[in-house]
Amino acid sequence: MKLWIKILTVALTVTSALAWSASAETVIVNWDGGIGGQNYVAGTGARSTNMRTPSGGFNINYGGDPDITDRQSITPFLSGSNPAVFSPSTNYPNGVDAVVYSTTFYGASESIILDAASGSVLGATTVRDADGLGAHINIGSNATVGILTSAVLFRKENFLGNLGGDSFKLDSMSISLAVCTNMRGRWLVQNGDYFYVSSATFTASASLSDFTTSTWSLYDLAGASGGVQTLNYQPTVFDPINFDDIRGIGFYTETWDGVDQICANGTLRVTDFIGTAAIIPEPSTISLICGGLLLMAGCAYCRRKESIAAMKPLFGGLLTLLVTVSVALAADPPPSWPLESPVINSPDIAAWKNATMRPVAPDGKHSIHSYFNASPESPDGKYVLYFSSTAASGEFGNITVIERATGAEKVVASGVTTEDAHRVACQQWIDGGKKIAYHDLRDGVWRVHVVDLASGENKMLAEERLLCFGAPNSKWLPLYGYHWKQGAHRDFEMVNVDTGEIKTVATVSGLLAEHGGLVRELVGEGEVSLFFPVVSPDGKRAMCKIARGKGGDTHRGKVSERLGKFVYDLENGRWLAAVRFWGHPAWFPDGNAIIERGISVQYLDGRPNARFAVGCIGDHQSVSPDGKYFTADADITKRAGAQPGDWGVAVGEFATNEYVTVHRFTLKGGAASWRKSHPHPAFSADGQRVYFNVNDGPWTRVYVAEKAGAN
Repeated sequence: MKLWIKILTVALTVTSALAWSASAETVIVNWDGGIGGQNYVAGTGARSTNMRTPSGGFNINYGGDPDITDRQSITPFLSGSNPAVFSPSTNYPNGVDAVVYSTTFYGASESIILDAASGSVLGATTVRDADGLGAHINIGSNATVGILTSAVLFRKENFLGNLGGDSFKLDSMSISLAVCTNMRGRWLVQNGDYFYVSSATFTASASLSDFTTSTWSLYDLAGASGGVQTLNYQPTVFDPINFDDIRGIGFYTETWDGVDQICANGTLRVTDFIGTAAIIPEPSTISLICGGLLLMAGCAYCRRKESIAAMKPLFGGLLTLLVTVSVALAADPPPSWPLESPVINSPDIAAWKNATMRPVAPDGKHSIHSYFNASPESPDGKYVLYFSSTAASGEFGNITVIERATGAEKVVASGVTTEDAHRVACQQWIDGGKKIAYHDLRDGVWRVHVVDLASGENKMLAEERLLCFGAPNSKWLPLYGYHWKQGAHRDFEMVNVDTGEIKTVATVSGLLAEHGGLVRELVGEGEVSLFFPVVSPDGKRAMCKIARGKGGDTHRGKVSERLGKFVYDLENGRWLAAVRFWGHPAWFPDGNAIIERGISVQYLDGRPNARFAVGCIGDHQSVSPDGKYFTADADITKRAGAQPGDWGVAVGEFATNEYVTVHRFTLKGGAASWRKSHPHPAFSADGQRVYFNVNDGPWTRVYVAEKAGAN
């Protein structure tokens, strides 16, 4: 029996050691060389710029006519290799305006995976053509004239192979290069879905090992502003960034002071770029489980033999296992970001810190505000709109308004079936607050309705379509067809709430003609539709996703791919921008900018994109009617003093970057829908109140935070 006990003890110790080794830094990845990125040249006369190696790349050529300065031709030249090696898209447009051309960013090189202790090569990953990459990257050809910027990104997934799912700690970056006068470089890092360029610059060979020594500026690598504005980007606002999800590294180059360059041997030559990173595998769950099972088996065996003394040797293995688990969990503690600015000088943010909080509707039922893209308060401030339900799921109930002055409730539409408790019936104010729009599922068919608040008249406007969010003072509502199966209604349509006229605003075919490469990259081949068009408050622009359904008969679950963000000019009938990411966007009131996750702002009027109030929560966010403030929600589990499941609602100011969390709660209840309700904060029309959903009890309830001193 003692022999078996010794075997079990040794097995526990070995298993614990394996679990510990699995949580340690064991390998290093080196990137070396590469190709990819994007270029922008502005100036006059004949000019060209290359980003290439001898065996691959792409070339941008500008014509010699000085009066035609915004035309281009992009032609891949690959010496017989496959373009897909160097770019996620093979759609290189030809002869289109520079402001709308598609951009590519990729890593095409090789990486070496080394053992951290011994330095021996564990494996290598090659992402290149058969001819090899050559010795260097040239950016800018002989006698280049113009203002040149370029971004080169090497993506993590191209180099890590089967290690791509593990935690990733970037240790250093280094670059060897030669540049011309008035050219400089910045470090480029992709953290999550966002890209940052450093305040630190270099004009010759450089390295960076401590990322806290530089501050960083948000950079739209995907060309969200249409290409020229983004590529000719001069960052001005820098903040410290906590890089906790690095997915790519590279460099960004720029000319400054608007100086045109004439370089005899190209504006930039990169002979070496290396990134060193540690791969931190997740703690070995299998090892921990095996250790626990072995311990249980040993205890059961000893108890069967009724030998308490025989169990003592097992305690050493148990102690080792517990210590291993504790160390593994504590090895990388979560960040502890504050829930408000350390110093608040803004009187408006101070007033929001002292906001009063209360539920809007009586208890005893769900009262759910629809979405952060639509204020539940009427434009005149008299009523609040919500979906009321006594069903556990919150998916069946009534469209209801409550008078703010008296608290009197009024059901304007009953027996409504919603998508879920997340956006419920997409109920919203329209026509200046005279009418309420919503969608409803009846007899297996989705329908869009509008109700006249004064008369109570309910009119069905469209069938086999769903409602998205329009401009509250407009008479037109945005519609989209079934995203889970593409049918007759694949385009972006709008319906007039007075006449019932339905007009096609933008077509799938038109989008594919301009951005087909990006669409195929996002959702693959096959029929697609324009999904979830959100109209700007001034009614002049809209943004939507692209959707490719999986062909089922239900809207529930992962029934379609819905990706990208495509911005459309409703006044001039043209696509303005196309980007890969949809970060719960919301419009600024003038339609010239969009706010997204992380309080990042994409400008559509030529200004460089920017990030505000770094450190503030930001999952679903919206902007005040005067454009000066934002409100946002997020899971705050990793924030200081928070518990698992805690959510917060914040208000911040763009001018000062100050913010405060006005309310927090534990999301432990609420509607039991297949898709949970989130706070989805939105301002009132006068900007003095913020409405949001709370799920801290049996009911999901809409709350209002009213700024201290508000009328």
